Amino acid sequence: MKALKGYERMRIFASQLITFLFLLGIGTNVFATTLLYDDFEDGNNDGWTTTVGSWDVQSGVNRNTGLFNYKGDPGGYAYTYAGDPLWADYLYSVDVTFGTNVTEFYVGVRADINSVTNDPVGGNQYLVSLSAHDNRTRLRYYIGETWENIQITSFTFNEQQTYNVKVLMVGNHITSWIDDALFFDYVFSGSDPIYSNGVIGLGYKSNEGVDGAYFDNVLVSSVQPVPEPSSLLLLLTGISGIGYVRFRKKK
Repeated sequence: MKALKGYERMRIFASQLITFLFLLGIGTNVFATTLLYDDFEDGNNDGWTTTVGSWDVQSGVNRNTGLFNYKGDPGGYAYTYAGDPLWADYLYSVDVTFGTNVTEFYVGVRADINSVTNDPVGGNQYLVSLSAHDNRTRLRYYIGETWENIQITSFTFNEQQTYNVKVLMVGNHITSWIDDALFFDYVFSGSDPIYSNGVIGLGYKSNEGVDGAYFDNVLVSSVQPVPEPSSLLLLLTGISGIGYVRFRKKK
């Protein structure tokens, strides 16, 4: 490998610094590492833990292979979990497709699978629901079998249409988007339950427990908060100093 000249090192350093500043300009977090990705092209749902319903991987009409619940329990519920219970700050993205008789989708974060009891969608977790029966989205939390709606917004869902849902958890702050449109932005405090870490969840409810719910392209990325302004100034000063010293040594 060719040794870099002093001006080349400074050019690379400047490029990295500009990239870092650009990230600061577009948001407050930097997405660092992919924690989980599953497009189910391997034909299985290994790594997912089912609490209710019968989950399988199948291909649907005009769809790629995706996670698909084909049965559900007698009440029409299905739920499954994946991930590391120590996950804390992360961005969770998933594609969901409404099928026939599917009334509601559930996308859970910071879920504690050990707290699940008799409720098919219960257990300690934060959850975003997409409801086709009343065209509403809901942000709620669960404490065991007890749940509470925090925010409710209107959204019209169409049968056989795929929607991308994103949920970002950083500290006690939750943000959620549907097809990149912001729907929820909330900070848990006061009497709200505070869950510091947990796995992700997927679920749905149908009228008769029939098939028609598709999930695909599950992506979970870790999140590193950007330093506070004072810490950031010290960091940039230190980086600049290191770059200058290296430049002087090469002259």
